[in-house]
Amino acid sequence: LKYVIMTNIPFDEKEAACWVKPDAKIELANSSFAESDKIFVQSYCATRFRTALRIDPLLKGDWGTISACLKARGLPQTLDGAKAFLRAWAKVYQPEYMMASTPADFAYGEADVPRQPGWPSATKLIDEAMVPVAEELGLPLALKLGAKRGMNPALNPC
Repeated sequence: LKYVIMTNIPFDEKEAACWVKPDAKIELANSSFAESDKIFVQSYCATRFRTALRIDPLLKGDWGTISACLKARGLPQTLDGAKAFLRAWAKVYQPEYMMASTPADFAYGEADVPRQPGWPSATKLIDEAMVPVAEELGLPLALKLGAKRGMNPALNPC
């Protein structure tokens, strides 16, 4: 075993607060947190423990979660804001790849419809936020298709 990869979820405020201050804002111009807002000091061995950037809300088309996170970080609730959010967290985590599980009812393209009126579809989030940022940063994508969550609550470690 050379190393392990831990997924990190910037859309989970409790987890995000382990890496940056809870009220930390992302600067849109450079898609970054201020250095003074970063609180996690890497005390683990980064050569043995690497990270992945978990982005499930994008593949779920969950604009409610995404826009709440953008607002909390001082970003516009737009696709440009979503891209800045992903870039900023990639700078914090230094991930090996982006990772997402799709919902069991995942559809891409013509069959994909927004989860709520006025929300972008998962397809739009994939095509206009996730893929461009992954390409820009040279990050591979790992997708777990058709995940059914909560099938056995006794297995939930949280």
